[in-house]
Order: sequence, then structure tokens, then C-alpha cells
Amino acid sequence: MRATSQLTRSPAYRLGAWLRGVSWRPRYTLRALLTAMTFPAFFSWYHLDWIQQRRAVLESDAVSALESHDSFHRPTAPGLLWMFGEQGYQTIGINGDSNREEAERLHALFPEGHVSWMNGSQAYLLP
Repeated sequence: MRATSQLTRSPAYRLGAWLRGVSWRPRYTLRALLTAMTFPAFFSWYHLDWIQQRRAVLESDAVSALESHDSFHRPTAPGLLWMFGEQGYQTIGINGDSNREEAERLHALFPEGHVSWMNGSQAYLLP
């Protein structure tokens, strides 16, 4: 008897007894699950919308992007866009005459690169 009482007092025995009595059924409601999944959905939507806007601008003829081929100084995509396969650009050039507002809008979409544009005969660079 004495050996059995020593066995029942061991931490391993008590842990096993506790695990046998625990139900592994989830203890949350469907409402909690949907609320918790809302945050990753908004996170993904925000970044995918940003990628869609970047790619739409690059497909237009008004803008050209230059990638860096130097592997040590290659800019990475801002934020967590790299998780979605987006790459960074070193320089964004606006083709044709433009103004500072357009350059600032592009700089908000491509914060990793420099935005350059021409206005008349003057060239500008927004770092």
C-alpha cells in the first residue's frame, strides 16, 4: 500500500490523471471565432489592396520603376508586403510633366524608393 500511495503522489501520475479528465473540446463560441478572424482578414485586405494599387500604377504608361540589381542594396517592399510576394523598387519615375502632389501620392505607394519627375525643363527628386 505504501508504494501505491507514493506512486499516486508523483507529479507524473497527477498530470496523467488531470489530462484524462480534461475535455479537448474548444471552449469558445462561433462569435468569438468570427471576431478573432476579422482582424487577420482586415490585415490581409489592407495589404492586398496596397499591392493592387502599386501594380495598377506600374502597369500604366505614366510611371516607370527601376529595380536595383545590387543584392546588398536592394530595397525591400515596405511593411509586410514581402509576405505577399511584392518586391521593392529603387526609383520610381513619372513619365511626362507632373507636379509635386502626384509625386507625393506615388511616394505613399512606394515609400522604399525615390520618386523622380519632370516639370517643364526641371527635374525633381523626392527622397
